Amino acid sequence: MLRFGRGRTALAAVGVATFLAAPAVPAQAANEAVDDIVAVLRDRGLIDEATEQQILAKDAAYAKKMKEDAPLSGWSLKGDLRVRYEDFDWDDRDPDRRGRFRLRGRLAAKKMINERIEFGFRLATGTDHNSANQTFDDSFDKYSFDLDRLYVKLKLGETLGGKGSLTAGKMSNPFTWKNGKDYLLWDGDLNPEGFLYKGDWKVGGGSKLALSTGVFMLEEDSGQTDDPILYAAQLVGEHKFEGGKFGWRLSGYQYSDLDDGGKFYGKTVDSDEGNLINAFDDGEARIVEAAAYAKFGGGDWPVLIYGSLINNTTADDMLLADGTQLDEENQAYGIGVEFGSSKKVAKLGLGYFEVEANAVIKHFTDSDLFDGETNRKGWALYASKQVAKGTELKLTIFDGEGLEEEFAKADAERTRIQADVQFKF
Repeated sequence: MLRFGRGRTALAAVGVATFLAAPAVPAQAANEAVDDIVAVLRDRGLIDEATEQQILAKDAAYAKKMKEDAPLSGWSLKGDLRVRYEDFDWDDRDPDRRGRFRLRGRLAAKKMINERIEFGFRLATGTDHNSANQTFDDSFDKYSFDLDRLYVKLKLGETLGGKGSLTAGKMSNPFTWKNGKDYLLWDGDLNPEGFLYKGDWKVGGGSKLALSTGVFMLEEDSGQTDDPILYAAQLVGEHKFEGGKFGWRLSGYQYSDLDDGGKFYGKTVDSDEGNLINAFDDGEARIVEAAAYAKFGGGDWPVLIYGSLINNTTADDMLLADGTQLDEENQAYGIGVEFGSSKKVAKLGLGYFEVEANAVIKHFTDSDLFDGETNRKGWALYASKQVAKGTELKLTIFDGEGLEEEFAKADAERTRIQADVQFKF
């Protein structure tokens, strides 16, 4: 065995340590270089096997500490920026035309605090509850950028044969999906706050089930004894078959303490543009929904068919003191079809939607097709194309109008065009 002095060993160790301390070298490259240097020193007989293992162990510990101490260590980041041109053409309004540019930016981050607990948040432009858009308005003004999500999630692991989690805070909406356009119950920018349990199960044969149930604050109101609250539950199924898949969902929503005179009641009950006074039963609303989709084929032109049906079971007929008869006005439905994929040739879609005055809670409905109101009907024609990685072009044409004239706003009949360039990272 070739012997060597302590001086050579110390010199070799100092050389490796000096290399480790060089800050300009990426961690992965530094680790690989240390491995190569130590191997050369060992082959030349300058260090023995024990010294080699000692240096490599110190290098691994150092690399681990550097990774843990890095500012963004363990964080997962993603975001998007959308530039939009929007044009309105009203049939019964003066002026009857309007165009504007708008911008939306969002940045989301999450991190596993430990193996069970996830912390996350998202920043978004805009201050409206159902829009993150900023209109090109004043070149010398600043954009608003607020937290629209802030939550902590406890992953339960195996629960009743599936995976479960508990989430608290302001979170992404667990009751919507991306199988077609989901315009009726929820605006796409809404993020509920409260407590959620979610479970997922694989039931064999390519089928899956998911359960989401929770309680959410609608609005804390110091002027009421009890605050308006939403209790919600949804069961979702997905089943694969040869050449495609089929999915469905059943949802139930219980809105409580929607008392006349409360702040939330005032936001949703308005005979000109929202729910009527017979939408609720003693401050309660119970809304049920059934939705389904089927997707066929693959390649460049898969086909998706989707639809949903909604009923507010608490709305009832009412005879007003002046003799006016209010009907239930408690149903909504939508149906549509999509062809293709934006990541391939293109995606094209067409959908039709109706929402009666009392069918859903006006304060939460879609702001693009329905302007955030009920008693509306309309078509949505849309197309999208991914032109580069993380870059997508979109065009949507909404043609809407009032459903019942006596409850509809004068400017409900209009065409709205949105042309978007969206960047994701």
